[in-house]
Amino acid sequence: MTYLVVLCPRCGEPRYVKAGRRSVRCLKCGAASELERVVRLREVGNVMEAVHLVQQLKARRLKF
Repeated sequence: MTYLVVLCPRCGEPRYVKAGRRSVRCLKCGAASELERVVRLREVGNVMEAVHLVQQLKARRLKF
């Protein structure tokens, strides 16, 4: 199964979603967006890779 790592258009929080979804809701600020309108960072092949990438992105945000 393919997953997308995306950024929330309102707050910039990274998260992952299954490819093929039409919409996504931010877990941090609650903003709902169509998947076509969010920034897609990467497409990965499995959930563990997606989780790892999101963790890395969140850790970088905390350092700045």
